[in-house]
Amino acid sequence: MVSANFRQLEIEQRIKIKSNVYKINSYIVYKDEENSTFIEYELISGNKVLWLSVGISYDYLYLFKETHQKSENTLYQSGYKLKEDLKAEVTNFYKADVDLHEKVVFKEYEQKESKKIFSVETWEDEVIYCESIEVDNIEILQDNYKEESSPKKEQKKVPYLKYALLLSIPIIILIVYMTISDKNFIQNYLKNEPSKYTYYTSITSDADSKLKADVYYTSMSMDESVKDIIDKATTLIEEVQSSDDEYSVAILTKDEYAVVYVGMDDKTYIQVCPREYIYASNNELYNTSHSSSNAYYRDFYYTFGYRDDYNRYKRRVSPFNTYKGNVVSQDFNDKYRELQTSNQSVKRGSVFSRPSSGGGLSSGK
Repeated sequence: MVSANFRQLEIEQRIKIKSNVYKINSYIVYKDEENSTFIEYELISGNKVLWLSVGISYDYLYLFKETHQKSENTLYQSGYKLKEDLKAEVTNFYKADVDLHEKVVFKEYEQKESKKIFSVETWEDEVIYCESIEVDNIEILQDNYKEESSPKKEQKKVPYLKYALLLSIPIIILIVYMTISDKNFIQNYLKNEPSKYTYYTSITSDADSKLKADVYYTSMSMDESVKDIIDKATTLIEEVQSSDDEYSVAILTKDEYAVVYVGMDDKTYIQVCPREYIYASNNELYNTSHSSSNAYYRDFYYTFGYRDDYNRYKRRVSPFNTYKGNVVSQDFNDKYRELQTSNQSVKRGSVFSRPSSGGGLSSGK
């Protein structure tokens, strides 16, 4: 067993085990009869295939490789004892040869002295035998990690290239700034308007400690707050709509998801997060006064955001892969949807039809 000190792994993420670098190719998520969840990741390096079994609380890791059959008597004679005998069900998977809700029985035998595990997986159509591998450390490699390779020949330097790069730096910085600003627009707006919005707390994703949702409250009514955010973020909003009971309003941009709702103390709360946070997490809204708001929070995202985000974040395990909530119908008469559509038309029109000082349409420099 290897102690785990990292959070959720992702498809195509690379792992270094001893001197070999493996890439995560697929995964299977299981829930056992005790309602505990664990994940098996398939690791590939050339022709080598290993399986990494991870507890959902990330408090342990086991590394396995497939092996040949051993009878129970042989295992007992070799000092193994039955450690686990449990039934499990597939609740999620990616690129694995399994079916959703497929059942499997795991039997794990442990060798007392070496602590090695021999695992027997009994599926409906096959039995798989695996044995654990003793590993002291598993290194999660960063995206910029490069394996050693033969040195490249030095290329001729182009004298004017450095000047071109110097000229392009301000443009690059501007583009990056604009991208970051748009990506966290609602979050930054709430943060930079302390007279309107007060930061309350942050919620860490149950899937990845790097992903967080920020919670703000305001003395404004829910209606006033929603209209204020729509006014500022109009050109970025993809979907906005109130719940049927009008206790919450969901706002979806390309990169953010915000919900304005009534809290337990009757204050207006705004919870805003990156779309990757909601895609990967099971977390609910903070301090909401109505359970229906939590349901709407997830139903709205599942309806309008999940499909696109699956292609963006499919390397992650998502609870929405097997979501069984309700589909939200688009209400084109929703007052916030109408407001956003109206504002968007006005703001786009002001960009494309701004008169220049010489009359006619402005076409830039």
